[in-house]
Amino acid sequence: MSRFKTAIALALLVALSACGSQAGSGRLAPIATTGLTAAPPPPPFEAVDDATEAEANPFSLVGMPSAESLRLASVGRPSRLDAERFALEVTNFSLDVRPLLENQDVLESVASPSLSRRATTFVVQDKAVQRDHATRRHLDDRIPMWIRSRPSGPTTTPREVAVEVAGVVEVPVLGSRTWVHVRVDVVRRDGGWRLADLSTTDRGAADVTSLGRPPHLTGPGWRELAAGRPGL
Repeated sequence: MSRFKTAIALALLVALSACGSQAGSGRLAPIATTGLTAAPPPPPFEAVDDATEAEANPFSLVGMPSAESLRLASVGRPSRLDAERFALEVTNFSLDVRPLLENQDVLESVASPSLSRRATTFVVQDKAVQRDHATRRHLDDRIPMWIRSRPSGPTTTPREVAVEVAGVVEVPVLGSRTWVHVRVDVVRRDGGWRLADLSTTDRGAADVTSLGRPPHLTGPGWRELAAGRPGL
């Protein structure tokens, strides 16, 4: 049986099936056979391999993102936990293409001046491509997500937090599920949390029947979030 290769555009350049690929070769089917196109390559991904342990744990996400959910998360308290909550909302916004949003305006409303044009352009163009092809890509909130982070600055009120989120992305039109990791760097600015950088990587097809910690979650600091719970 041909093996699905999921190319993630901001987590996914869409899973391509056996159409046009050789069985077991792992090569992508030609874009023309899928009717799908790819957004520009995402910014380079760097894992938070120096993450530290944390006492508190945010809930996982439920439902579609919105401008209001991002805004509320951005005005959270100056704590590591609230920085992680904001990073989860950013992750959901970047991966879920179901709601029709003014993506550039929403992103810029929570961005810090240091957020690169490359990251902004990628998110906006990726979501537009996915919507144009009706992929309905989104995070599968039925499968537990994982998180780890590294705060910088005072322990109780960090100035910056590097967050790595691992979750399963579902593309209903293709019947595919893929593990993705999203790196979200956030900074404390003007009384709230702001997005400083964002990148993503594909970790392969998700085995939804497997229980416990996925083998690709290597390194320190990983915590499992409760599935099916509100993010805030």
